[in-house]
Amino acid sequence: MLKTQHTSEIAQMTNARIPRRGIFGLVGAGLAGAVVGVSGCASSSGPAETASSTSSAAEISNSAVAMVADLVRTRWPLSEKAWPGMDYSKHDLIVLDTNEALEIKQAWQINSTSARELSKDEYASITVPPSFGKQDFKGRQATVLSMPTLLATVGDLLTNKKEEGPERDAENLFRVGTHEMVHFYHQDSAVAAATADRDTAYPVDSKPRLLRRMLLRRLHQAAKDKAGRDALLGKAAYWENQWRSQYPQEADNILTYDIREGTANYFENYLTNVDIKAEDPTPSLTAALDDTRFESAVDSESYALGFVTGLLLDQQKPGWQSDFYASGKTLVQLLLDGIDPIQDTEDADVREGTEKVVKEANEKAAPAIAAVDEALKDPEIAYLTYTGSLTQVAYEASYKYQGKVVLQGPSLEFNAEGGRLTVRPPAVFSQSGQNYIAPLPKGSHSFSDGKLTVTGDQVSGTALAQLTTEQGRSIYTVKLLD
Repeated sequence: MLKTQHTSEIAQMTNARIPRRGIFGLVGAGLAGAVVGVSGCASSSGPAETASSTSSAAEISNSAVAMVADLVRTRWPLSEKAWPGMDYSKHDLIVLDTNEALEIKQAWQINSTSARELSKDEYASITVPPSFGKQDFKGRQATVLSMPTLLATVGDLLTNKKEEGPERDAENLFRVGTHEMVHFYHQDSAVAAATADRDTAYPVDSKPRLLRRMLLRRLHQAAKDKAGRDALLGKAAYWENQWRSQYPQEADNILTYDIREGTANYFENYLTNVDIKAEDPTPSLTAALDDTRFESAVDSESYALGFVTGLLLDQQKPGWQSDFYASGKTLVQLLLDGIDPIQDTEDADVREGTEKVVKEANEKAAPAIAAVDEALKDPEIAYLTYTGSLTQVAYEASYKYQGKVVLQGPSLEFNAEGGRLTVRPPAVFSQSGQNYIAPLPKGSHSFSDGKLTVTGDQVSGTALAQLTTEQGRSIYTVKLLD
């Protein structure tokens, strides 16, 4: 699962990390960002039936883009029902078909009233993001999606559509575009705590993940069982209190993402799954809840908790959106405020599922951690780093490890002075909020006349670089272009 994070999201705090879902993840985002990664987004039963295509959508030759246009036309007008004041009529979705060099082949402008292909002159001014990005287009607020890159990393992780095809592609594009629009344009007043930290400590401990997964289980049950809801919410409060009392630092660190990613995930799932023909949205949204996934990363829980908790708030505390960000509370805190905890016991399948995914995560992360350990110990392994800001960072998982942040399975593009470098090592790492460092395999690089050339499947490309030496280690620094 790839995460992505956008450096524009809460500045470098979210680092634009989005799941290499398959990202975003992406998303989501965060997103980590990015960013980007829409990381851990709750899966769903997919969008309800839409009305027939508009003439403009029907004229679009790309079938997935035509379906996205249909979804935007029929679902974005419901944005203020999902969140009063969140007006998507002023937004555009710009979908790009690009080649491997991220050069535009085709581009489409989509909004709630129209959809059309852009001419080459029109799309010449568009900045192409690695997967998604924020941009004003012709005076309108837009989210830009690089379709091939995004779809290659998302797969079926955002939907329940297992088979590849334009319908699944369309839902993924709609979901990511709708989700990231929340971050880009509608969270100015949301908490961005200085203590925000979405990275999971390595090795992963199953206990806090079990407590949060039991919270999620009880919330799902409460959403589906109106008669037993009061007792189930009391049990949910029990698990929330257990987690907060036993892991107060983690609760403090993840608060920002529980708020930002949770609300974006709620909004994304509302617009994706609501029955547009029904007066009461609750049945279609409740039917879309999925309690089958287990997560090993704390920030993935931020997404998973968002949809179900927002749905419960709609029923328990109507109008909760109006002052939600001002409260500084997470969705779960707001929902369970004033509810007395009811002691509960864990479900055997939740323990089994949680321990299984945590074990798998630790095993999968081990080679990345080993690569970082080896690089730190061996000064003959050169480092590649950069000045400037990466617009997006994609990775499979992020960990706190010995005072460093380690990104497992990163996918980075250094668009630098004098060339471009593709960075796909087992891991990159950073320390004290500094830029990421990529270890260069021995024998993979050469340096002549100020130009670094790297070959191999981990890092490849060429760019101008500055060479420095620190404690016998060569460090190559490239300057990223704006």
